[in-house]
Amino acid sequence: MAEVIEQFVFSNGFHLSSEEPGFMNDIQTFLYDSETSLWHGYFLWNGDYSWGGNGTEWRHFTTSDWVTFEDHGVAIPKYTTPQGDIATGSVVIDQNNLVGYGAGAWLAYVTSYNDGVQTTNLWYSNDKGYTFKSCESNPVQPNELQLENYRDPFAFIHNGAVYIYLAEGGKIGIYRSLTGKAPFTYIDSIVIDNMGLIECPTLLEVSCSDLGYNKSVLVFGANGGTLGTTGTFMHVGTVDYDTMVFGNIETPAPVVIDHGPDFYGARAGYDEMKSFDRLYCLGWASNWGYWQDADAQPIVDKSSNIGIATLMRKLKLRYVDNEYYIENKPVSSFSDAIASEITETLDIEDTALPLAIDGRGYIGFDFQGSTASEIKIEVGGSDWTFVVTYIPATRDCSIVRRSAKAEGITEFEKPHAFTLSKDISWMNMFIDFGVIELFFSSGESCTYVTFSSAGDVQVNIVSM
Repeated sequence: MAEVIEQFVFSNGFHLSSEEPGFMNDIQTFLYDSETSLWHGYFLWNGDYSWGGNGTEWRHFTTSDWVTFEDHGVAIPKYTTPQGDIATGSVVIDQNNLVGYGAGAWLAYVTSYNDGVQTTNLWYSNDKGYTFKSCESNPVQPNELQLENYRDPFAFIHNGAVYIYLAEGGKIGIYRSLTGKAPFTYIDSIVIDNMGLIECPTLLEVSCSDLGYNKSVLVFGANGGTLGTTGTFMHVGTVDYDTMVFGNIETPAPVVIDHGPDFYGARAGYDEMKSFDRLYCLGWASNWGYWQDADAQPIVDKSSNIGIATLMRKLKLRYVDNEYYIENKPVSSFSDAIASEITETLDIEDTALPLAIDGRGYIGFDFQGSTASEIKIEVGGSDWTFVVTYIPATRDCSIVRRSAKAEGITEFEKPHAFTLSKDISWMNMFIDFGVIELFFSSGESCTYVTFSSAGDVQVNIVSM
């Protein structure tokens, strides 16, 4: 039984993580401040390493390029009010002082677990998100029906009211308040079938160049349901701007943002208000199945920070052959800053293998001209392996991974397979301490935790 959470150290090279020992998970809202050219972001952080027992709080960071990060510590602390700890939520800027904390106040609507019941609580900031104070009348959504799942509020302001999209198990509840405080009036629900537990909803508008106009999208996390894996997904539809209800869903199955099982607890947003052609998405690079497997050995260490974010992604909504899909790539600033230092480009004629890197790197694989029936690449270190296999004839891709540090964890060790939307000619692999992210020429991606630590990494092309 993995009850004592002490064993292995993981740290990252160029992914966002906590600068202080603690367990990092879900990404909260990120906002761009055009006056300072800085992104402000938050993630859940638990310095006590006990999920469910000792609670999370919001940790604040800033970045100008999504490569280097400045840590600002805890912005919304746990256990300073009767509502207890601070879980997932979102931030909206109150430009017109609707809620009464001043024009330009940052409003954080968060989930808390007072007496084991999930409620929505409001915190506000008058210094652009560095510090927050608790609303005097919390909770603003007291969960009067005592619903088991009543969490992850996504808040936005429209026509003089605050709206909240709230994850409620297999559906998303929609609420409105004219004051931004209690009472929030129930408007409607969006049922999402066959996806398991729904988390972290976000409602956005995004341009689609193939159509020539904007579409409304609902981004959400799900723990799998019939898919058998966790992930981050998107429905495309229409918003009724009188009620702000998302409906008329055009995607029979949700669009997958990342094919891997470890792009979760994500948030999507813009660099500036209404920049609908520039949609960004940042996820937590992990999976709750790795941390709650009672039969596995413990895989964290109190001497180090645990948990990392994915690379920041730039998303583009496409509509081709009567189907929607997402093109997904790292932000260009990341590639510009990192690739020049640690890039290796390998093609089918390359004989300088296996290639060794120092535990982190960006490697480009060029398949153009290959006639192989199978493309297989192995990556690993002394106690871990990651194998990706691609079948050009069917566009099927499969991943198998092993780590001595995660031995016995079923969710980690099971094979993972998916089919790419179109033929590919190249694949870029970002390798960091603890995570691998793959980006394909089709515009698709997949993210996998590896539980690898610092040290040389061997990269070998088995067939290509």
